[in-house]
Amino acid sequence: MCVQLTVRHSVSTKFISSLNKRLSKEQRSLIVGPPFGWFLDLTGNVKVGRKMLSELVFKWVDSSSGFLIADKVVPMNEKDFSLGLSLSLDGKEIDLKLEMGCSRCVKYIGNKTRNLTLLYKCLMKKGKSIPCAPFCSLYILVGICEILIPQHNGKVFPILFEIVDNLNDLGKYCWASLVYRCLVRGLNKTSDALKKGKATTNVYVDGCIYMLQVWFFEKLIPPKGAIEKKSKNIALDEFEIGREPSNKSFGN
Repeated sequence: MCVQLTVRHSVSTKFISSLNKRLSKEQRSLIVGPPFGWFLDLTGNVKVGRKMLSELVFKWVDSSSGFLIADKVVPMNEKDFSLGLSLSLDGKEIDLKLEMGCSRCVKYIGNKTRNLTLLYKCLMKKGKSIPCAPFCSLYILVGICEILIPQHNGKVFPILFEIVDNLNDLGKYCWASLVYRCLVRGLNKTSDALKKGKATTNVYVDGCIYMLQVWFFEKLIPPKGAIEKKSKNIALDEFEIGREPSNKSFGN
C-alpha cells in the first residue's frame, strides 16, 4: 500500500489575530512602530499552498541554500527576507541557544512558560491584569514565535523573553537574519529526513513558510502588476514548479 507523504508547516496568525481584537489604544500605540507594527494588520489566518511547499522541499539544495529549478539553483538569501518582511539586516545577531537572563515580562506568565500555546492562553486569560508595556512585549513574542520562527513543538526560546523586554531596543537586532536562518535550518532538516527515508506520512518544516511562499511567488512566478503586500492570504495550490501558472490574484 502506497502512503502519500504530506509536508506540513507550523506558521499561523490565529493567536496574533485573536489578540488584535482585544488590544487597547495604549497597547497599539506601543506596538505600532517598527519592526513589528505590521502584526497589528493581521486578521484571520494565513494560508499556505501545501503543494507548493512539498515541491520546494524536494527541490531544496542544502549546500547552496537554494532550490533546483529546471537544472538551475535559484538561491534564497537574507535580503529577500529583509525586504519581504520589512525587517533589518543590520544590528545584533540573536543566538537562540542562549538562556534567558533578566526578564521583567516573563513574571506575568510564569518563569517556566516555554510553549507558544500556553503563552497565548496566559495573555488571553490574564491580559487585563498585565501592565501595558510587558503585555506588549509578550504580544510581540507571540507574533515572533507564531509567524517568524514557528516550531512544530511550539517552543518559545527563553532568550526571546529577555530581548522583547525593552520595546525601544527591538530595532537594534538583526531580525531578518534570524528568520532566514531558522527557515534554512528547517528546510535542511526536513530535506535530510526525506532523502534518508526517515519521513513516513507527515513531515514538518519549521520556520517562516509564509515568507518562503512570498519569495516563491515573486521570484519564480512574476505577477502581472503589483503585488499587494498587505494581503496575507495567498493560495498557491494550483501551481506546479516548472509549469506556467494561470493568472491568480491575491485576496482574503
